[in-house]
Amino acid sequence: QKLKTLTTLTTIGSVMTLLGPVYNFFTLDSSLKTMREMVASGKVDQLPSFFRSFYSPEVLDMMEQMVIIKWPMLIVGILGGVLCWVGARQMRKLQKQGFYLWLAGEWLPVIVILLLIGFRAFYGISATGIIFPVLFLVLYAGTLKEME
Repeated sequence: QKLKTLTTLTTIGSVMTLLGPVYNFFTLDSSLKTMREMVASGKVDQLPSFFRSFYSPEVLDMMEQMVIIKWPMLIVGILGGVLCWVGARQMRKLQKQGFYLWLAGEWLPVIVILLLIGFRAFYGISATGIIFPVLFLVLYAGTLKEME
């Protein structure tokens, strides 16, 4: 039952993972432009300090890097989502190789982001994006003995 629940959640997450890179690919340029306009207008200074941190020079620099590498991020994001989905389907059939496909799909985008942008990609609230992969890694590892 635990494995069935995990693979259902992974399937849902995989669909969201497939949509995210496509959405980012088409909106990243306009998001960066909007952020620059907010900083230039001084409106950022009127925001509460928590929200001001989203417009820091580090975040703007990271956004500029994301625009430069948006094609590789689109490809890696889609590949990661597909690997997670295929891996979840196989784990649901109790095939252990599905775990390794899921693992590759889950961590490939994280590793590529770290290599291309560095740790600043996980600045602030973006760091929470690591919590679910780590949590699911631990939960799936506990179900490996159920798989062949």
